Amino acid sequence: MKTDEFLALAIETLKSKSNIPTPIRNYNYNTMKLEHKAHKYKANNPLINTENDEELILSKDALLKNCGIDCECDISFFNREDYQKFKENPTYKLE
Repeated sequence: MKTDEFLALAIETLKSKSNIPTPIRNYNYNTMKLEHKAHKYKANNPLINTENDEELILSKDALLKNCGIDCECDISFFNREDYQKFKENPTYKLE
């Protein structure tokens, strides 16, 4: 399966879950990133991993296995433009 196919599946599944708040279901997700690989890579920031984008952001046309995705990997998905804005001004709002 390619990254873009997996992203579409994740979005479709998320949108079908009525128990998830509407803003989360309708958010414009467009990017996936490897967050954690079992017994290997783990980010220093437990909330948002902003490290190693060149290596860890998954190419949309690549096969997941070619991106190093296997069992027990954690993958985040997000809007790339919002992520870039966060990287420029990394503030957290806890309410």
